[in-house]
Amino acid sequence: MTAPRVLHLLACDNWGGTEVQVTTQILRGDRRQVEQCLATLAPPGVVCSRLRGSGLPAWSLSGKRGTVGAAVRLARLLRRERIDLVEAYGFKCGLVARVACLLGRRPALVIAVRGLHFTEAEDPDGLKTRFVLAVERALEPTVARYDANSRGARNFLVGRGFAASRFTVIVNGVDAESVPAANLAVHTGPPAIVCVARFVPRKRHDVLIRALAQVRDAGQDFRCELIGYGPTVAEAEALVAEFGLGDRVGFAGRLDQPAIARRLATADIFILTSLWEGMPGSVLEAMAAALPVVGSDVNGTNEVIVSGVTGTLVPPADVEATAAALLELARDPGLRVRMGRAGRERIEREYSFERVVAEKEAFYCELLG
Repeated sequence: MTAPRVLHLLACDNWGGTEVQVTTQILRGDRRQVEQCLATLAPPGVVCSRLRGSGLPAWSLSGKRGTVGAAVRLARLLRRERIDLVEAYGFKCGLVARVACLLGRRPALVIAVRGLHFTEAEDPDGLKTRFVLAVERALEPTVARYDANSRGARNFLVGRGFAASRFTVIVNGVDAESVPAANLAVHTGPPAIVCVARFVPRKRHDVLIRALAQVRDAGQDFRCELIGYGPTVAEAEALVAEFGLGDRVGFAGRLDQPAIARRLATADIFILTSLWEGMPGSVLEAMAAALPVVGSDVNGTNEVIVSGVTGTLVPPADVEATAAALLELARDPGLRVRMGRAGRERIEREYSFERVVAEKEAFYCELLG
C-alpha cells in the first residue's frame, strides 16, 4: 500500500520557529507511513536547501503574478505529485491552498494555528484580527481540521465561534539532546538573566526592564541579555538608559539558533513577559537548557511552565510580581538548579520531537483513513 503524501505549505523560507518544527518533522518522519514534502510562497532559502540536501522534495512557488500565480503553480504541483493532504501555515497560505485545492486534485486541507490565532496581529481583539477571523469562519467548511500547537489557541478560537470538534492540538517539540544544559551549580557571581523574544508590543519588554530596575533597587546584582530585534527595540533601549541599567542590561540583537543555545548554556534564569503567546518555543528551549523560567501566566506559556516546579508564573504586565520572582531565583542558586532540572525532565518526557512526529503521522493517517 502506498503511503499518503502530505505537503506542508509555508509563507516564508527562513529559520524561524514554525520552519524549524516543520523541517524537523519532515526529516524525522517515517516515509513508509507518510511521505511528507514542502512548498513555500517565498524564494528558495534555508528550509528548501536543508530538505533538498537530505534528498527530500521541496519547492518554491514564488514567481510571476504574485499570489494568484502561486495558487496556479501549487495546483499543478498537487496534480503532478499526487498530494493527498495539504497543511497550510498562516492565513495567506490558507487562502492560496484553498484555491489550489479547488483547481488541483482536491486533497484534504489542514490549517495550522501557530500563534494565538491565524495572523501575527499584535491585538487579538483588533480590527485586523477580527477581519481575519470572520473570513476564516466563513471558510471553515473547506477545512478538514485545524492543527493547533497549544490548547490556548484552540480555546481562543472556539470562544470566537469556531467549532471545537474541528481542532486537534499537537504541541511543539524540542530536541533536548542537541541543547547544551546550563550547569547552574557551578555559576558564580551575579546571576545571568536572559530573554529571547522579538521586540514587538505584546512581548512587553518594558515590564521586564522595570522589574529589573526593582531587582537592582532591592540590592541584588545581576546581568541581563535581551536577544532579538524588532520595532520596539529603540523604546527598550531608551527605558534601560532612563533607569540607569546600561551596565547590567545588554542588547544582543538577532542571533541564530546555535548562538542562542550557547547563551542559554551560560545563563541562570530565563524570562518571558508576553501579554499572549501561542506555544513559545523560546520557553521550551530554555527548559531544555535546564533553566528555571519566569513567565507570564498567559495562553501557551502556562501550558509549559509548572509554577513552583519548573519556574514561576506571574500575572501579565505585573512589574512587582515579576521582580519578586526574579529576586527569589537570583537569591537561591539551589532553587534555580532544582527548577532547571525539573524543566529539562519535563521537556524530555512530554515535548520530544519523537512524540511530535508520531502524533503528526497518526493525525494525517486518521484524516486520510
